[in-house]
Amino acid sequence: MTEKHKKYRKPPVEEVFCRVDFPPILRISKELPAEFQEKIRTDYPNYSKNVGQEAFVSGAGDKQVSPAVSATYLNTYTFQTEGNNGLITIAPNFLFFSAKSYVDWDDFKQKFNKIFKLFEETYSPQYYSRAGLRYCDVFVRSKYGLTDKRWADLINPEFLGHLSNERVEDDRFNSACDVKFKDGDERARITAGIALDDNN
Repeated sequence: MTEKHKKYRKPPVEEVFCRVDFPPILRISKELPAEFQEKIRTDYPNYSKNVGQEAFVSGAGDKQVSPAVSATYLNTYTFQTEGNNGLITIAPNFLFFSAKSYVDWDDFKQKFNKIFKLFEETYSPQYYSRAGLRYCDVFVRSKYGLTDKRWADLINPEFLGHLSNERVEDDRFNSACDVKFKDGDERARITAGIALDDNN
């Protein structure tokens, strides 16, 4: 039985990112992505080209040779929705997608899968070496009428770390932890902190 995802009337998600890495495709850096743009232009009309830089160090660790640094310039291309709530970036070695107008996981997955399918149709990566998903949540207690509650009363203790301790001040806290799940090779990095705001 598939577990149903909860839907919140006021989801605290500020932005969701997804990135998949693959072996370099030189075509992406050498030519404008006109074919890919035509497939997504209706939903992502805004376009920009950026030049990134990757640095390589040769001779590191060799006492007989002085390390030499060389740089490679790579073109990346970004497409955005009219209201800038959705963004796609393609580079020679990764596809990046983010959404600010987040409804729920199923909605995000449907949007990403559509882009992912069109990207594969256009560039046909041989395989994917890494996939990452990141949620950026901003939970403002005043939006929910919960200014009188401590964070430990609202968020699961395993995500709060020392903030779940009553002796720790609510407004002075930052934490990060790396988690590896028992089933498969999935890993997660969970970071949490307090952003000062007059509305709490």
